[in-house]
Amino acid sequence: MVAAFGCKVSRIEARAEAAALDATALGRRVILVRTCTVTERGDRDVKRTIRRLRRQKPDAWLVASGCLAERDPESLARMPEVDLVVGFARAGEVARLLSDREAGLLPERSHRPGPRNEGIRPARRCSFPTPDGRGRF
Repeated sequence: MVAAFGCKVSRIEARAEAAALDATALGRRVILVRTCTVTERGDRDVKRTIRRLRRQKPDAWLVASGCLAERDPESLARMPEVDLVVGFARAGEVARLLSDREAGLLPERSHRPGPRNEGIRPARRCSFPTPDGRGRF
């Protein structure tokens, strides 16, 4: 399952990440939320959706990636609903990270399984630069 927010690039990348996950045994058990952070309202909408998706599928792995995951990974990591936070540099590794977690190679959270990984910040531009620094990561 994929929930994509934001620009066309975000939606395209979300589909590519979902296709890579679907090719694994984990694919059906993962909710991928491709985040956007152009506005504060966008941040709130993403977090509201994450909470709703967790209620709908409490046993799934919930993975947050995308612009908000890159700009403010800590806010997503503090959410108990989120199992994995992935920055742009590690976006292609979601399936491996989840497999490593299931194999016991990554630490558990106290109430939900899943690693945290904010990745490395590459020089990447958002499609919608704003004065508060959201345009360049």
